Amino acid sequence: LFSDFIFAVAFVFFIWVRMRHPELNDLEKPMDAALLGTTSRAEFLPPPHPWQSGTLFTNYYYFGHFMGAMLARIFGGPNWVVYN
Repeated sequence: LFSDFIFAVAFVFFIWVRMRHPELNDLEKPMDAALLGTTSRAEFLPPPHPWQSGTLFTNYYYFGHFMGAMLARIFGGPNWVVYN
């Protein structure tokens, strides 16, 4: 029970931190946002490369981004809401 309480407190703390700083300006966040955007607009797999027009994005894993993009498509939410 104590470990569940610690987990819940840590989870709520990190949700609070993310709500206070939702911007995409450091580390891997711009790459994640680009992959989520290109995967949500893709009509086939592998999705197109976000920066190199006309090439396929085959040299990077994108399954997690694909799952987020499917949630965005199913529920009709914008990508910034799905990412955060």
